[in-house]
Amino acid sequence: AAAGSFLFALDARTGKPIPGFGNDGQASVILDVVRQRYPDVTAAISLGYWFTAAPQIYNGVVYVGSTRSESHIPGGHVIAVDAKTGKVLWHFNTIPQDEKDQGWDIAGPTWVGGERNGGGIWETFSIDPQLGLLYVAVGNPFGDSTKRIGTNLFTDSLLALTLDTGTTMTSGTTTRPINRFSST
Repeated sequence: AAAGSFLFALDARTGKPIPGFGNDGQASVILDVVRQRYPDVTAAISLGYWFTAAPQIYNGVVYVGSTRSESHIPGGHVIAVDAKTGKVLWHFNTIPQDEKDQGWDIAGPTWVGGERNGGGIWETFSIDPQLGLLYVAVGNPFGDSTKRIGTNLFTDSLLALTLDTGTTMTSGTTTRPINRFSST
């Protein structure tokens, strides 16, 4: 991962791009995901989306997280990418924006008010091959808390997503007035 929002595949011996991965060895996976909601966007970085943690590679899939939450961006993304082709297999928005996003049924009602921002991913994921789970630490919600009343799932949480589909298995969050993020 480099250049903010691209994944690169290089031949380990020659350092040359691998032609079958993305476009000449470069895959714009964040842009591919962001365009599903904002089709006219030409660069993911223009909305503040970029990689903020090292990717994890397991069983032919690259798992990577994105966003910088202080940019009024609607959620971070967990993205699973085919390691051979650079194609996005699935993605999970840490702050579901509507019923089209996975987890909306759980998280949607926990956001009351106009702002649904934050939820950046700052740490590398952990993988449990036995359980088939990807563990994701999700950052805080952003902005004036009077504009986002509620528990604001899935921010300030530890998510467990299935490796194969990104389905939410569980999340743990503790929201108290004096404690923004507790051990989960």
